[in-house]
Amino acid sequence: MSLQKVLSDWELWVSDPPGTLRPWKKGEFLRKGIQDIWCRKNSKDPWQMQIMLFDIEIGEWIFKRDESVRKTIKLISLTTDDGFKKLAPEVQLLYKSKSLREKDRLDFTNAVSKMNSAQKLWLKSNLIKTYENSHEWIARL
Repeated sequence: MSLQKVLSDWELWVSDPPGTLRPWKKGEFLRKGIQDIWCRKNSKDPWQMQIMLFDIEIGEWIFKRDESVRKTIKLISLTTDDGFKKLAPEVQLLYKSKSLREKDRLDFTNAVSKMNSAQKLWLKSNLIKTYENSHEWIARL
């Protein structure tokens, strides 16, 4: 079922890079590079939900900042005990690695202590690939 059907009573706005919002037209196919959909009940309400999108090619997730960084689609998410899927922590941290706001640093500290060695190695190698050796998290992995 399409997102537009599920949220048919919401206003859905597409964020065109580099961040210009525009209404998402009914039935419009979103091209590669569209990364966010912003949602609210009506124009008087604040934004209530941000849906982040990513590109997939032949069963692989593609990192938007470096298309050579990829991971099998089956491995980018984890399933919680109650059946919900969430983004794997190493993938989420790679997204968060750009801004390094205080909350991103805190998320790194909390998540890395729960990650296994394969997750840490994947994150470290892709931080190096993306930032060379200039990212502060590399030494902590």
